[in-house]
Amino acid sequence: MQSQNRRKRDQTKKAIDLAMQSRWSDAIALNQSIIDDFPDDLEAYNRLGKALTEIGRIRDAKVAFSSSLSLSPNNPIARKNLDRLHQLDDSYSADSIFNEYNDHGTDYSSDSIWNEYSDWGNDYSSISPFNEYATDPPILIKEGEVVGKLTVKSYEIDGVDPNTVGKDCGWVDQ
Repeated sequence: MQSQNRRKRDQTKKAIDLAMQSRWSDAIALNQSIIDDFPDDLEAYNRLGKALTEIGRIRDAKVAFSSSLSLSPNNPIARKNLDRLHQLDDSYSADSIFNEYNDHGTDYSSDSIWNEYSDWGNDYSSISPFNEYATDPPILIKEGEVVGKLTVKSYEIDGVDPNTVGKDCGWVDQ
């Protein structure tokens, strides 16, 4: 029993280290292994959900967070992440840049990429898709899966130029 607890503790530490290094595929594999050995480990489900989200496997991340909630219905981490993931794949959500009736889709809101004077829309902010040096540009999601990052970085592998994406671009299922 003591060796099993030690193994779980060591695997948990390694899984956290992998996530801190953004080694998401390795973190997924290790957390899945922890879950196989310890099916009631809700923290492993939360870590798995986070890692799956980071590589764009939104549907699988929802399953992981839902599994965590089935073990602990009041788990705030799983609830918050699951709610956020549900919002991301809803084109009518308050977080969608394609919903012109919310703060993120209007030309006038300080939270909109379409407002050139906002942090999201100007050329200098670290979160703006219009800044080629942005460290955290917005992601694009279609049918629950990450399809790219909204960025002017021409070297970004999954980059989509915000100058070519508009509210009527067809990226969002209506």
